[in-house]
Amino acid sequence: MQRTATYYKIREVLDTASTNSGGIDELADALHKNKSSFVYFTRAKDGNVSEEPVNENAIKRTIRFCIALKLLKSEEQSVLTEDGQTARETDRFDYQLQQSVLIYLDENHGLTWKRIKEAIDNLRKPHARALYQELAPENLGWDWFRTCFFLLSVCGVGSRQNILEPSQSKLYFVREENTKQ
Repeated sequence: MQRTATYYKIREVLDTASTNSGGIDELADALHKNKSSFVYFTRAKDGNVSEEPVNENAIKRTIRFCIALKLLKSEEQSVLTEDGQTARETDRFDYQLQQSVLIYLDENHGLTWKRIKEAIDNLRKPHARALYQELAPENLGWDWFRTCFFLLSVCGVGSRQNILEPSQSKLYFVREENTKQ
């Protein structure tokens, strides 16, 4: 997985927020200056590849996603919540992120894990687009749906605690994420 994936961006947001006491603008500025995960790559005509920082609006979208996942308090106080503090612990990051995504999908879009699992089991070929259409989530666009399932597909893989692993042979998720976030 690339270091520019949302998974790493969320980790970087939480690490930076741990020393932040301001709002979203201050946090975005600190992340923009650090530019570890919040970069994109360009190739010049001579073939050289360079790293460029993403704009602050893109960084703010990731911060807002962390707020929606209840890992950060608010735009006015972009500080870690209790869940955000738990996620900063290296051995707890995957589990906490996974749980935060599941809670977000359930509370904000009516997608319980039970409903998601049933859709996976019932679809003949449950690729991401078919699953999105089957579930028809409330007020959740395709890009964010794909981002949430990307996160669910990578959280806990190394520790064999990935909730999608039992369905991996049936799933056709692309393990890339949308870079338009």
